[in-house]
Amino acid sequence: MEFYLLFSDSKEGLKLYQRLKEEGLVMTIAPTPRLADPCCGISLRFQKKQALDRAVAIAQSEGFSYERIYEQPVDRNPQRDRFL
Repeated sequence: MEFYLLFSDSKEGLKLYQRLKEEGLVMTIAPTPRLADPCCGISLRFQKKQALDRAVAIAQSEGFSYERIYEQPVDRNPQRDRFL
């Protein structure tokens, strides 16, 4: 599974990203999956549930706002985004 932390405000997502990097958490800034929300937006993608749990704890304790958590099975299609 991949875990996404979704935001209604991209600035809030970027601020939390910087704070979590200071804590040494491993994550990626990613587009919000269309199945999670049809609107454009950013999310933070985590490969490990423990990292997501730590991120949520930091966000809550330090007053960062996020919209919700979305879980998605990992898509490991080697042909994805291959055009030639």
